[in-house]
Amino acid sequence: MAELLPGLCIPLLFLIFACLGRAATGPAAVDRLLAINSLGIRIVALLAVSACIFETYFLDAAIVCALVIFVTTISVARYLEKDKLS
Repeated sequence: MAELLPGLCIPLLFLIFACLGRAATGPAAVDRLLAINSLGIRIVALLAVSACIFETYFLDAAIVCALVIFVTTISVARYLEKDKLS
């Protein structure tokens, strides 16, 4: 099982760069928000895989990163919705 974990990092890195590209070229603000949220999910997954490979404190960083990403996504979504209503 431990041999397969470094092989998971390469597709995750590819997906991170794909999300960065989508965030840069998104036609609308909502598309960019979803790309950044997806980017954050992939970063949390990469940190979780790194916790299995290297040290367990990467898992603590993944939990904190997931919390920050969640709060940021909710905040920006509310801001975008309020901006459209006014």
